[in-house]
Amino acid sequence: GIWNLLQAGLEPELAELFPSMVGSRTFRATEDALDMGLSALISYKLNRKPFPLMGSVKGATAEPIEQVIQVQPLEVSGKRLYCLIQIQDVTLSVAREKLLKQQASHLFKLKEEAEVANQAKSDFLAVMSHEIRTPMNAIVGFSQVLADEKLTPQQREFVEIIQDSGENLLKLIDDILDLSRIEAGKIYVEIADCQLGKLLNRIESVVRLEAEEKGLEFQIARSASLPKVIRTDSVRLRQCLINLASNAVKFTQEGHVYINVSLEQSNDDTFIRFDVEDKIGRASCRESGQD
Repeated sequence: GIWNLLQAGLEPELAELFPSMVGSRTFRATEDALDMGLSALISYKLNRKPFPLMGSVKGATAEPIEQVIQVQPLEVSGKRLYCLIQIQDVTLSVAREKLLKQQASHLFKLKEEAEVANQAKSDFLAVMSHEIRTPMNAIVGFSQVLADEKLTPQQREFVEIIQDSGENLLKLIDDILDLSRIEAGKIYVEIADCQLGKLLNRIESVVRLEAEEKGLEFQIARSASLPKVIRTDSVRLRQCLINLASNAVKFTQEGHVYINVSLEQSNDDTFIRFDVEDKIGRASCRESGQD
């Protein structure tokens, strides 16, 4: 019937050609395309049940079909006579977008949970450091009072070991707090002049006790050309050497643990080389030196 109308030179109304489309968005978009030359992009969500190709089982539910309809006017000899309607099934694209949104929401939730857990850990470390620092300050304070008394050389040496060990434990508390600072990217290195001999004596007082308890020989071997002063972060260096030496003592069953300190030249620069040696092997680090 439509072809006969066109052959007769008649221009039937769109409603006469597609009565079932009257009132729909596609119908209005087609009218606008033919009358005013306007393009349109329409999205539809269709139920799967009317489509036998879906092979739906009675009572089963399925996601609807997502479609996009593009309406484009076409001109022939300067006159709009036709309208191109393209229908595209975008069900898979919509499903992918929905999945991506779900994954993004899940990742955001995990990120929030991780931030809460990290804050809880930082709060715990802060409380724990405070609780440990209080009795440690008392130990260090009373050891200083005891050092002012008349003591034998051996007693004074023992008191100095208590003082150094207490100070090292306080530094260890700061190191625990540094874990959270490192994660937050807020760890700082303070480079300053440092008395090398005093630094090595403090390290020796801590590690020697551990070595003697296991029957190991411990010694800090110093080369004759070492400077009295070096530029470094003394806290970090002491922490590094004590950790390396303590691990060597821990995993050495017999024999010795040595810390060898020597000068090293590299590219016209002078460094202090520290080697922690045990029966198993050797670990080393180096720091800049200054006379």
